[in-house]
Amino acid sequence: MKYNACLSTLESFVKQKYHEDDIPLSKLNYAFIVEFELFLKTQQACAHNTVNRCQI
Repeated sequence: MKYNACLSTLESFVKQKYHEDDIPLSKLNYAFIVEFELFLKTQQACAHNTVNRCQI
């Protein structure tokens, strides 16, 4: 269940940030993770512990 929720949220982030349905693994770097964390905290209103569970 958690996997599906994280996947859905990650897909939303990629669509909003990169205007793509998917991105190559080569683009996943520290900056991507930090931006995703910020997205979770601001756009999804996730608490710190929730964010840590949904990290890549």
